[in-house]
Amino acid sequence: MLKLEKNWTKILLFAAIRLIPGVLLVYPDSVNMPRGENVTLLCTNIMKNEGFVAWFRQANRSVPLCILSTYSTSGNVLYYNGATAEHTKMTVTKNNISLRITAVDLYDTGLYFCGMWVETSMIFVNATFLHIRGNIPEEDDLHRELPKYDNVGKETSLFPVLVIVGIVAIIQLLVIVILVVRGRLQDRNKDSKGNSIQQIQDEQVNIFYLNRKNFQVWIMDKN
Repeated sequence: MLKLEKNWTKILLFAAIRLIPGVLLVYPDSVNMPRGENVTLLCTNIMKNEGFVAWFRQANRSVPLCILSTYSTSGNVLYYNGATAEHTKMTVTKNNISLRITAVDLYDTGLYFCGMWVETSMIFVNATFLHIRGNIPEEDDLHRELPKYDNVGKETSLFPVLVIVGIVAIIQLLVIVILVVRGRLQDRNKDSKGNSIQQIQDEQVNIFYLNRKNFQVWIMDKN
């Protein structure tokens, strides 16, 4: 029986992730409870024979998660995703499948629905939205599944951001100016060096020409 329960658990986890044929959608009821009270959620048992049943919870628009599961005739309940035997209890009868939550807290807020494996489909019935009223709890009380928003309700100043952006822009501008000036200086140095070489070559040609001309004149005078 334990091996069979594990196989059904794998099937449940697979069905909870993927959309499978024959899913029944119903409009959820709503239950409001203060913190610290006990609450019992019910769904109708539509199975004609024994089979796999489970409770799911969807909190804060997140993906639905399986929190309890069992085989209808075994009585051995498995717990998932933070659910514990001290806080939650599932009971399966011929007509109903119940989920009892003891001393509810804010992290229990969410959409609850039970699922039953009927033939080749997972059927979800009797969805109930449980809303817990109370003071804002400590951060440790919400660590399980409630999201944390660090900046909710706080005013955000854009001045530091603008200062940082301005500093970055100034640094980039200075780098561009330095690169442009450096490039122009290199071009000027190349032009000056080229002009100096050309001037030296011209002077050498002139000296050679004058020496040659003087040599020719000296030869003519000698003759």
